[in-house]
Amino acid sequence: DAEKNTFDLEVIAERILTLESMLEKFPDSVYFQSFQQTQVYYYQLYFGSNSAVLMNADGTAYLESVLNVYKVHAEDFKDKTFGKDIQKVVTVLNATNGSVSADVTKVINEILMERSPEQWAESTESQIENPSGETSVDSSKE
Repeated sequence: DAEKNTFDLEVIAERILTLESMLEKFPDSVYFQSFQQTQVYYYQLYFGSNSAVLMNADGTAYLESVLNVYKVHAEDFKDKTFGKDIQKVVTVLNATNGSVSADVTKVINEILMERSPEQWAESTESQIENPSGETSVDSSKE
């Protein structure tokens, strides 16, 4: 809701679960990677560790209301991949009293990589190995 500057986490969760179902039902679909990309987008909105909408004024911790939604969703969706992913985040957030820490960011990034299309993972790995974006030349073939 742009006017209220809020996200409806219920709607976002519903969309993630719909995409999870589509990924399970249609693994051979030509749209499979698109489903994955869209799901990752919604995961980013849902966990939005850089989103002022979900954070305190300082951006250092999640709002208590957001943490409560995460805990409810982790329980409600515990049999779904999404629910297990939420539980991983909640576990770390419980240890940090809701603060955004390196551990929280790491867990969220790991989840995003697990849910990302394979081509994204390969691209990200190559960016990590070669952050300058320069191409290497194999001179042994000259």
